[in-house]
Amino acid sequence: MAVAVVLPANCAKRLLLKRYNQHMTAPVLISILLALAMIGTSLAALANTRVFAGVARYFDRPSGVWIAAGIRLFAAAMLWLAAPVTQHPVVLKVMAAVALAAAIAVVLMGYPRMQLMIRWAVDRPPAVLRLFAVVAIAIGALLLWALLG
Repeated sequence: MAVAVVLPANCAKRLLLKRYNQHMTAPVLISILLALAMIGTSLAALANTRVFAGVARYFDRPSGVWIAAGIRLFAAAMLWLAAPVTQHPVVLKVMAAVALAAAIAVVLMGYPRMQLMIRWAVDRPPAVLRLFAVVAIAIGALLLWALLG
């Protein structure tokens, strides 16, 4: 089940330009897109827990460790670079540090441990998977608030 947020074409542009005027940088825009992707995927997982299992199983392969670490590293870099032009730079820098720590942890953990962790998470009851989704939605909303607030 796909979730889409539809805004009039000028509405999103006005919202972003009003806040950032000339300071809309690529890291800010990319960070906003990452937060929206996080919220969208989590809303889909909230509606159907099989989405969570599908996303988790994508990383259940040896190259999944590097893909997961790369995504976290990229997110950390974008959040760190976006922080100076926002009104809440401390929040974004803390989230960037958490993402960097998660990237390092995934690499140090390695594939066998990551595989066990994925299987443990996927085998949880649907209520627990929905709780994971709610936490991810909250984190995504926090990021949007820090980026757009």
